[in-house]
Formats: sequence, C-alpha cells, structure tokens
Amino acid sequence: MTAIVGALLATAGPTLASPCSERIAALDLRLDAATTAGVAASSAGQGVAAAREGRAAGSGAGPTVPFQETGREEDATRRATGAGGGASAAEARAALNRARTAADRADEAGCIREADEVERLLNAPR
Repeated sequence: MTAIVGALLATAGPTLASPCSERIAALDLRLDAATTAGVAASSAGQGVAAAREGRAAGSGAGPTVPFQETGREEDATRRATGAGGGASAAEARAALNRARTAADRADEAGCIREADEVERLLNAPR
C-alpha cells in the first residue's frame, strides 16, 4: 500500500510539493474572484446601455434620442473598471500559467518571479 501511495506522489510531479504551488492555488482563486467581479460589473453597464436603447427606440414619436442617466452610466463604468478583468486580468492569467509551468519544471525562482507578477497585476490600481 505504501508503495502505491509513493508511486502516486512521484507521478504527481514537483508541483505538488512546491511552496510556490500553494501560492499559485491562492492566486488562482483571487484571479477568478477578480475576473468574476469584473464581468458582473461590466454586465451592469450593458444593462444601462440596453435600457437606454430600448427607451429611445420605443418612444415612436420623432427621432430617437438615446436615453441617458449619466449617474448610473458613470457608476457602472467605474465599477467595471475597478473590479478587474480586461487586459490586466488576461496578463495576470498568463503570468499565472507561466508560474505553473515553472513549478512543473521545478524552477522555484521562476515560479516565484511569475507569482510576484500576478500579485503586482492583481494589486495594481485600476
């Protein structure tokens, strides 16, 4: 039985035992949360745009002028920008994948360098 467990651990690769791998797992969760928040906030902006278009098209009297509630639109844009996602999330995801590759190759220094980059991107002001 012990031989089977040992064989399974040996085939799991260096990622299993690496301290950087634990950091990768934590960063992956943070990145997923930031991406989800960015999508949710972005969707709110889409709802504002759809409402504006629907009201403008539904009036039927004269030329259609887009409906605007500047405060709601600015708030949705601000939330989408501050929530993450977009280019910085894509860059962070790429750095996280490079960290995984480094961990798989037992390159602890490379893993840490890429994990640090993910942290920098997640913590960057938006």
